[in-house]
Amino acid sequence: MSTLDARPAVAGFDDFELADLLDPRMTVLAHDIAAIGVSRQLRLASTCRTLAVT
Repeated sequence: MSTLDARPAVAGFDDFELADLLDPRMTVLAHDIAAIGVSRQLRLASTCRTLAVT
């Protein structure tokens, strides 16, 4: 086993400034929480309208 194989893989959500400085490096995904909330609200409203019509 090489040294690289023994290092853990680290992943997370919500990017932060120090992620690039960590050892081992961390892979992070940033999400726009406000946009997700608006999207879910619009989908819920659409579903409610569809249910009201049928």
